[in-house]
Amino acid sequence: MNWMMLTAAGAMVLVGCARPTVAPPAQPIADPMQYPQIVLSQDLAGWIAVDRPVVEGMGDDDGPLSVVVPVRTLTARGEAIRVQYRYIFLDDRGRPIHPQGDWRYERMESRTQKFFEGNALDERAADWRLEIRTAR
Repeated sequence: MNWMMLTAAGAMVLVGCARPTVAPPAQPIADPMQYPQIVLSQDLAGWIAVDRPVVEGMGDDDGPLSVVVPVRTLTARGEAIRVQYRYIFLDDRGRPIHPQGDWRYERMESRTQKFFEGNALDERAADWRLEIRTAR
């Protein structure tokens, strides 16, 4: 009997001394790819095509950054889509420059091309990103 009581007491001491395990906070993973300059909302994938951007104003005396992206719809004949787009301009460290531009509305007929234009309001702009989404 003494042996059983001693074993039970030892087990209680070990359980009482055990520290509760706490899971560490979630850690982000490093992005395996560079974020694209032109981004579409998921519902527009396959319906919008873009061509090579025309970028001006990257030099010291060229003025603020200006970007024009040719955008074309791939919808069937007679089907128009409504989209919104905005440019985000970034400084030389990749940080957004504020204030940012508002969303602009475009109605695009099927198989037509439009030119989405954006101009930085600040000469610190060194890079840009274009976001296109379905009009809300």
